[in-house]
Amino acid sequence: MQLVVGAMLVDDLDVPTRLLAAQRTAERDVPVAAGPDGRLPLWEFPGGKVEPGETPRAALARELAEELGIAVELGDELEPPDRPTWPINHRYELRIFLARLAPGSAPPDPQRAPDPSHQQVRWLGVEEIPDWPWLPTNRVPACLMADRMRWS
Repeated sequence: MQLVVGAMLVDDLDVPTRLLAAQRTAERDVPVAAGPDGRLPLWEFPGGKVEPGETPRAALARELAEELGIAVELGDELEPPDRPTWPINHRYELRIFLARLAPGSAPPDPQRAPDPSHQQVRWLGVEEIPDWPWLPTNRVPACLMADRMRWS
């Protein structure tokens, strides 16, 4: 199985109030999923594949720099309740880490990133998260974060 990492990028690691959603470009050679209305692509946590010899945290920092042009501070991992990774499909599994922009980092901007793979990003408030058109693999973790935000 190929390990993929994703960043649950929030405005504050201790008391988050906003979560970043990223929408992939449909032109790339990366599979994208359509929403119930057939529109492509759905939204996701930014991230990517872990390369051989790379730790998941190092891979995530690299992917965010390449795809969004940002530097981040990584927080805790958000693990599923019943397994070590979030299943994507029969070929990929996902690990999700909380993250925030590092001090001095520019805001996420797919247009200025070295290897842009997203057409847009959007900061979501707690009330927007549950109904946002997430990739199926990202919906449950996003809703868990919305619950955490409500109780912070």
